[in-house]
Amino acid sequence: MSVLERFRALAGGRAPVEAGCGVVTAADEGFFPGLQILWAGCQDHVPLAVIDLGLSAAQRAWCADRMQLLQMPPLVVPPTVPRWQAWNKACYLRVRPFERTLWLDSDCFVVGDLRPLFTRIGQGPMGVVQPFKVHTWVNKEELYQRYPVPTRISPERTITNGVLGFGQDPRSCALLSAWEGITAEVGKDPALQDWFGWWDEGALHWAVEKLEYADLVGEERGWHRFCFVPGRGGPDAFLSRLKIRPGDVVLHTMIRPKPWRDWGVLDAPPL
Repeated sequence: MSVLERFRALAGGRAPVEAGCGVVTAADEGFFPGLQILWAGCQDHVPLAVIDLGLSAAQRAWCADRMQLLQMPPLVVPPTVPRWQAWNKACYLRVRPFERTLWLDSDCFVVGDLRPLFTRIGQGPMGVVQPFKVHTWVNKEELYQRYPVPTRISPERTITNGVLGFGQDPRSCALLSAWEGITAEVGKDPALQDWFGWWDEGALHWAVEKLEYADLVGEERGWHRFCFVPGRGGPDAFLSRLKIRPGDVVLHTMIRPKPWRDWGVLDAPPL
């Protein structure tokens, strides 16, 4: 069994999601192995579309046979700004091709049934509360002095943006517009990025406050569980140390360096 087949098997058999639902992510050359692992978990369960942030020609060819390649949209934060790939996440979601879109960072992998997440997205934009109560990730007061909001959310309700859901409904569109709008201010003045807690995540948090959309931040932590399992010893060692809790659906490899850095080429299961 190939590495990708093993990741595909983590969640067992799952029925396909309903028509109009799909996952969107973004990846560059360094995150390609993570993209492969994400695809393995989505295969036969949900369509996957990827924004090309700098894949190699061979990597694009691999993706073209397995997922939808999306052209990178106009960006509001230029590549000269550090972490531009993350800052522009709202721009990537502007070109989402699905009626109900689940955004998964390309260092996430699927270990459960995504259908409940798409059901929730059918009710409007969806997010999950930040697993860590780390107050240093909270936006600075300078941000709110220049860009005030009608309601502030407590640090314990900070939204995490590795797993997000958007429909084509007015609230989803309004949130993406507000998120992209505040992010564009960083593009105009990169010095402002120090005002945001955890960069683009702080920008999303501000947009949620601006629109008073705190109700979208749910407590379903298994929908976005942080994973700190190291990759040393190869994928077999990684999978042997991995713990999947009841209710876990998406695991997010937050460790650095990423587990797959030294794993070499990941074999793909047959198409």
